[in-house]
Amino acid sequence: MFFYMMMMRFRFVTLGLTFLSVHLICCRGESLEGSQPEYVSQKSRVSLTCNPDEILVNVVFNEPFHGVIHAGDKGSSCKIYGTGDTNYSLHVPFNDCGTKHVCPAGSFSNVLTIRFHGSLELDGDEIKTIVCRFGTGTFRR
Repeated sequence: MFFYMMMMRFRFVTLGLTFLSVHLICCRGESLEGSQPEYVSQKSRVSLTCNPDEILVNVVFNEPFHGVIHAGDKGSSCKIYGTGDTNYSLHVPFNDCGTKHVCPAGSFSNVLTIRFHGSLELDGDEIKTIVCRFGTGTFRR
């Protein structure tokens, strides 16, 4: 399993709020076992595992987390409310929660939002595009 991370960092403004956006890409079907794409910010560390039917997102916070993590839009069922822990795992199925399938690329993508307040969008909230790519592997003789 080969995991590849593409970190394209850019800032954009929505409703006067600044968000950090990053793309995490996880690939299956190639040869480097045990690697996981990971993005580290000042507040969190996010890693992906691409499973056959879902993206498993693991988030570790530097401080107790009391905000909201969700995939897709705010109304998505793929949501975790922080309870003061520092480690969270979110299961994002390929057939739900706004996950999109891109046929020619053999990939699934979604948008992960980490809001550091339980109900408000704040400056410093994080938005990450998460992608799992499935390849056919490499044939060697």
